Amino acid sequence: MINPEDEPLIREAARKINERIRSYAKSYAFKDNQDLLSMVALQYTISALKHEKSMAYRDHDLLEKLRQIDKALVE
Repeated sequence: MINPEDEPLIREAARKINERIRSYAKSYAFKDNQDLLSMVALQYTISALKHEKSMAYRDHDLLEKLRQIDKALVE
């Protein structure tokens, strides 16, 4: 069951997936739609992983800067 507050997000995700599938269908040879869906899933997974690594780097950088500020305030 889908939460009503999640429905707009799910519809947007489905729209984006369908757009990407159509784009790949125009650009690549494929046997069936499962091939295209796999390509889309791989692309979005790579994008999510890059985003997670970027956020982890930013979090680490922010924590380091906060430690430096904290150290400066203590001294």
